[in-house]
Amino acid sequence: MEVEAKFVVPDEETFRLLREVDHLAGYALSPAQLQEIHDTYLDTAERAVLASGYVFRRRDQDGNASVTLKGITGADGPVYRREELEATVPAECQSPGQWPASPVRDRVLQIIRDAELVSLFDLWQKRVLRMVSWGERLVAELSLGDVRIGAGRSESAYLELEVELTPQGTEDDLATIVACLRDEWCLEPESRSKFDQWLALWREKRPWGNPLAVRADVKRDADAFSSSSPSIPAVDLELDDTMDEAARKTLYFFFQHMLYHERGIRTSENIEELHDMRVAVRRMRAALRLFQDYVNIKRMRPFAKGLQRTGQALRVPRDLDVFWEKTQRYLDGLPAKKQGDLEPLRLVWEVEREKAREAMLAYLDSERYISFKERLSEFLQVPGAAALPPLSEKGEPVPRRVRHVLPKVVYNQLAAMRAYDEWVVGPDVPPGRLHQLRIAAKRPRYTFEFFEKVLRPEVKDLIKELKGLQDHLGDLQDAVVASDLLRDFLTRGTWGHDLPKTKGEKALSEPIVAPGVAAYLVARQVELKRLLDTFPEVWARIQSPDFSQLVAAALTGL
Repeated sequence: MEVEAKFVVPDEETFRLLREVDHLAGYALSPAQLQEIHDTYLDTAERAVLASGYVFRRRDQDGNASVTLKGITGADGPVYRREELEATVPAECQSPGQWPASPVRDRVLQIIRDAELVSLFDLWQKRVLRMVSWGERLVAELSLGDVRIGAGRSESAYLELEVELTPQGTEDDLATIVACLRDEWCLEPESRSKFDQWLALWREKRPWGNPLAVRADVKRDADAFSSSSPSIPAVDLELDDTMDEAARKTLYFFFQHMLYHERGIRTSENIEELHDMRVAVRRMRAALRLFQDYVNIKRMRPFAKGLQRTGQALRVPRDLDVFWEKTQRYLDGLPAKKQGDLEPLRLVWEVEREKAREAMLAYLDSERYISFKERLSEFLQVPGAAALPPLSEKGEPVPRRVRHVLPKVVYNQLAAMRAYDEWVVGPDVPPGRLHQLRIAAKRPRYTFEFFEKVLRPEVKDLIKELKGLQDHLGDLQDAVVASDLLRDFLTRGTWGHDLPKTKGEKALSEPIVAPGVAAYLVARQVELKRLLDTFPEVWARIQSPDFSQLVAAALTGL
């Protein structure tokens, strides 16, 4: 386990002073040792290392080489606690199979199997290394880095300070040194690892696309990170794939998307990263439901539970984001003098959002989640791991190819969705029933998206129509939830149905006075009525003969 603190060094003068100082918080610093380091970060073309929850680095220094596998985790302020496996290797040994036996060699080979490692990016560092001691006890290594990162033709340079505990150092030692650097030297915590710094540089130069979610058949190096499309491409399925192989490809595709956006959640407050990670988790859960009759479900069940837990961890902060995103649109439409009308609500929302984010990050840093990612990554890299026997107990061939099974799957899902017709048409339809329809409509939409590559071009129109239905019903459900939350706030002054947690707390005996919130509740109720009134028009498009003809056309040729 590596435990280290990272800080931003703001300028060269501060860098120089830290290089020359003799003591920090009473700890003695050894004379400076100058080092020139070249790091290469590597992964397979399919990003198997990242998919397993690690980054992998090869370091060349003074004619020697070392290899390091680091777990992906977030920072607690300036402090990182992460799994680290490291070994020294002969400089001429480039392939893991050539390395001497070690835990890092075993883990890397387990992750990449027969795949080759390719370069993601290079990092050069002029480092000043100083040992930190308290009496006879060597407690930490302090390094000052003048770092340069290359991403294609782009480069980024910055100064940083790291303090890594040695075996004799304690968390109390680190806390004391961190407090000194923060309070006396006024250094700001560095929340981004070197890998995150590169990823930020890549995003800056190529704001669209996804460098880590490459399709399973792509065999290219980091130069492949050049997609300019802001949309997720289709999963690379083939008509002759077995359904268990289609399941593996689909899950692996969205698993990489999940990991990619997990890093975005940790390194930024951009709410779209959380949205995109949740979308990836939802797609994987939908894929498990879709393929459950065509895979060994007993082998998949533990992963279904892990995805369910992950989805639950992401749900609350994402729902809070959606609530305020729509609330902000409402505020933007108000006159300037009314912009503060929802301030009491915003303060309660911010507290709830911070609690939800902390709980989410705690889950993402948990051993349970890390183990889930490792096991799922290993499982998804083995074709046939979830395959069922090709013959039935009677010795008859079982339909299992995409071209044979997909039409049945599609029509069954559409039938299940359209069965709601008599329950959602007419006056006074309960919003809860429409929410159930929304869930039923997700299944054919996701199926069309998963298999888009093997279907006719008409599938794009089908996806568009189903997305329109889902968006309408999603806005309707958001209005229902928002109305409930606003009523609770006006009644209790709390978020949702929160009740006093301790004997010392008292529930409000009277409703709070918040005319701005009351006006917003009216606006959400008006929106809810509009969505209910216009739903029949949207639903009629799905029930129309034109939609049925699109389905038949999309499936032609299977």
